[in-house]
Amino acid sequence: MSKMPADPANGQEIMRDHKALSALLRSQEAQRLIALLQSRGDLSKAATEASQGKTEPLEAMINKLRQDPEGNQAFEALEQRLKQP
Repeated sequence: MSKMPADPANGQEIMRDHKALSALLRSQEAQRLIALLQSRGDLSKAATEASQGKTEPLEAMINKLRQDPEGNQAFEALEQRLKQP
């Protein structure tokens, strides 16, 4: 598995490391978060709109999920994953 970036707060670094990004997206933590987002709205549509510059729907989904205990726990698990060497 590819090593995660030294500074997980810098999302740009992981975006440049395709192996690390791919590993992160396949992780149990990311898959859980994706499943939660999908269960709470049209993630595909929100992601497509975000890629076209209309980020508000995706941001709203994320913010709403952050308010949910289960969703917040999933975000925290992913953040911990990013901190691993």
